[in-house]
Amino acid sequence: MKLSLSPGHYPESPGAIGEFNQKLATGGFRRITLYEHYEVLSVVAKTREFLSNNKDIKLVDTPISSLSGKVTTINESGADLAIEIHLNSTENKNAFGPLCIAESKKGKEVSGKILNRINEIDQIQHDERIWDCMQLGRQLYFILQTKMPAVIVECFFLSNKSDLTWWIQGWNTAEILGQKIGMGIIDSLNLF
Repeated sequence: MKLSLSPGHYPESPGAIGEFNQKLATGGFRRITLYEHYEVLSVVAKTREFLSNNKDIKLVDTPISSLSGKVTTINESGADLAIEIHLNSTENKNAFGPLCIAESKKGKEVSGKILNRINEIDQIQHDERIWDCMQLGRQLYFILQTKMPAVIVECFFLSNKSDLTWWIQGWNTAEILGQKIGMGIIDSLNLF
């Protein structure tokens, strides 16, 4: 299977933002801001690393300079599946955990397998949610313009205190997420 795996957003448009106060040794605090694009780069790298030794998966390189450029490259690559990794954020601070967005039947099946694996992480709140992009009330360019099944994986909510705490307190959270997403992709190989 040929797989396109890429981070969501770009340096010029970094996506969701998470903020927290870090306690300093001096007793004070400093405000830390996390930007989705930069955080998911590590998850994508760890997922690619996990999948790199699987002889049944050929990873397609995709640019991260523009969404339209990315989609054009993916479509021209002959990829069988396109996955974009994101972190979520909302004004509703109670929204939590991973979710996947897909339009096609295969995309939704892959989403289910990825979510099953992410939901194995005990420290992250979860609720199996696969959303059709039309359910969201908006059309998502990445999902609708790729010629193959496409999935957006929203790993967790930067706006949720519990999700954000899990992310910043773990030394290997990107590796754990990358492995779980990779396992879900491997679990999906029989679909292609």
